[in-house]
Amino acid sequence: MNLYNSAPVKEYIERLSGKESNKIIGITSSSYFTKIGKNTYQGVFYTKDILDPLLLALTDVELLSEDRIINKETALAHYTGLERGNYPLILHNTSTFNPVAGATSPTDGFVQRGIVDESFGTIRAGAGQTTSVTDASGTTEFTSSATSNQFRQMTRWIWCFNTASLSSNAVISSAIFSLYGLDKANQFAGSPSIDVAGATPAATNTLATSDFGQCQTTSFGNVTYSSWNTAGYNDFTLNASGITNISKSGVSKFSTQTHDDLNGSFSGVWGSLSQVRFNHYAADNGSNIPKLVVTFTLPGMLAFEI
Repeated sequence: MNLYNSAPVKEYIERLSGKESNKIIGITSSSYFTKIGKNTYQGVFYTKDILDPLLLALTDVELLSEDRIINKETALAHYTGLERGNYPLILHNTSTFNPVAGATSPTDGFVQRGIVDESFGTIRAGAGQTTSVTDASGTTEFTSSATSNQFRQMTRWIWCFNTASLSSNAVISSAIFSLYGLDKANQFAGSPSIDVAGATPAATNTLATSDFGQCQTTSFGNVTYSSWNTAGYNDFTLNASGITNISKSGVSKFSTQTHDDLNGSFSGVWGSLSQVRFNHYAADNGSNIPKLVVTFTLPGMLAFEI
């Protein structure tokens, strides 16, 4: 006898299928994906041995012989007739966050020290002089001056994301920060990279020149110059420190800096009026904007409503 033709399971499937919020949009060999509001959830399937006793109570029919649940009907049957309070389903939810254009929280923009003639250490530690939160694109970079071993300009970017919707009980398993690349240049030889780190700007709806000194120096991940995509997204997979930097109750704040800037020492071959730069879009571009994709779990949450 086919399990899916049994009256109890058919009834539950019909009840679930009538709700738009219960639509299953994808199936893998060990999980399913469903849309709830604007979020996509991934629910883990249990093995046949765990599921058998649950379904037998409903149908008195043995489950088919698959080692894993692999189709929509079984997925629906899987979640019906089970006691909510005793069913420890863990959902893997992926949410995408973006900065907002202009002087609105959560903003993005650059902070810069420039038109100087200083050593690398001095320009790094100096005060910011210019900032903007309305540019559609920009560069994370530094530029040399015409004086031997001196530097003229250094630019860092700060990126804010309102991640308060994660909620305090979310357990973050991974996160990817992404910038859409436009161009790049490396006139110092060597092997430069662009790093993502934390930031502590005074506000999240605008930036001050003093925020140049509020870009932190623990790398959360990097993209090398050779890997930098100038016509697509560049993904920074956040390490454990980067995941810890994500706020579950407010705005998450990040910065991008060249690796030499973050590391505190110039590693290239100096040349007059030369530059390392990574060009990218910002929120004010309106499309291909920065994004933070967070994957997390919500223990004990059921996907389906009956």
